[in-house]
Amino acid sequence: TITVIVAYRTASAGDSVTHFFSANTTGATTSDGGTSHGDTLDGFGTTSLVPAGGDFAGAFVSSDADQIVANGQTIDSNNHQSTKVEVNSTFFPATVRDGATFSPTDLQACTLDTKTFSCTDLFGEWSQVNVNNGAVFSSYFTITIQIDATLVGNGVTAKNLVVYHQYQDSAGVWNEETIIASCSGSAVPCRSVTTGKDYWTVVIHSFHNGNFRLG
Repeated sequence: TITVIVAYRTASAGDSVTHFFSANTTGATTSDGGTSHGDTLDGFGTTSLVPAGGDFAGAFVSSDADQIVANGQTIDSNNHQSTKVEVNSTFFPATVRDGATFSPTDLQACTLDTKTFSCTDLFGEWSQVNVNNGAVFSSYFTITIQIDATLVGNGVTAKNLVVYHQYQDSAGVWNEETIIASCSGSAVPCRSVTTGKDYWTVVIHSFHNGNFRLG
């Protein structure tokens, strides 16, 4: 098996981008029906495009300098939440997305009601993180969510804030969890919370991609 990673700069507009790929072993022998030693394999690759804007950001992480991917980080009346991911390796794509009207296409039903958490307690926007096409990592990466302080639920404090997380494991099975452990220790997943007059900042350590929301 030969794996080749190719990164292209996408167009600034449009719904998708398509590239043509051709691989051959010994010369471009297209006249023999692909039966000789010099076979040629042709194919097309298509990727959907998401309009650039304050709620979405994406990049191909090609070097250590590219390891932070963040959407609009200024919290104001036009942007009530922001999402940022910081990874610890390279040569893969990474995207983040949130938004007042955004609902992840792979969103699963929240069913994880416990003594300390209810699905009806969720507030703010969904933050979707996709690093390396949904891969599961052996070392954690860091997600930072900033949220308008006026959207924080009643009775929520830095100590009791819960991060609700749904993700696919390496077998493709959807899981859901609540993250409440403090990142002051060694536990992963974990979260740390900084409160402020205008916005709160929640930093999450996780091995998994997926959909995140506060509660």
